Amino acid sequence: MINEVTTVVVTSINDAPQIVLNGPDQVTADVGAGDIKPFLATSILDADAAQQQLTVTILVDNPAKGSFAVLGGFTNLPTYTLIGTAAEATASIRNLVFNPNRGFASLSGWAGKTVTFRAMARATRNGVATTNLSVYLIGHNRTWLVTTLNDSGPGSLRQAVEDSNWSLGSNHIIITTF
Repeated sequence: MINEVTTVVVTSINDAPQIVLNGPDQVTADVGAGDIKPFLATSILDADAAQQQLTVTILVDNPAKGSFAVLGGFTNLPTYTLIGTAAEATASIRNLVFNPNRGFASLSGWAGKTVTFRAMARATRNGVATTNLSVYLIGHNRTWLVTTLNDSGPGSLRQAVEDSNWSLGSNHIIITTF
C-alpha cells in the first residue's frame, strides 16, 4: 500500500504600501500665489486588500517653519497622522495646505527657504513606505500704500511694514501725501 502525503505551505504576504510623488521630490511654491499643497500630486497605493487600514504620518523637518492649516482628515501636531484606506489617504494627503510661520519668513527674507516633509505609510501588519518631499519657497515683488496716519490697521505704515516682512521678493512701501 502506497501512502502519499502532500504538504501545502501557505505564507501570507502583506506588501508595504507605496507613496508615489508623481513628480520631482522638490517642488517650488510661490507663497503669495495661494495655497501651498506639497502633496497635491501624491498617491498612496496598497497592493493588498483595498480596504486595508493604513497609518499615514507626515513630519515637518522643523515645526518652527510652519504647519498644515487644512488637515484633510489628518490629526494635528506634533506629527500629522491619518488612519484609513489607500484611497482615503490619497484624497486626504492631496488636500493638506501648508502655512509657513511668519517667524520663518522673517529670517533673512523668504528667498531660498526650503521646508522638507517626510511622509510614511504603514500597513496594519507589515511594511513601511517612506519618502521625502522638499518645497522651495519663492515670492514676487509687492507694493503697499500707506494711506492713513493711524498707528495700525489697513493703510497704516505699521501694517505695510508687517505685510512687507511677511512677503517674499523685493517689496516697496509708498507713502501718499496726507
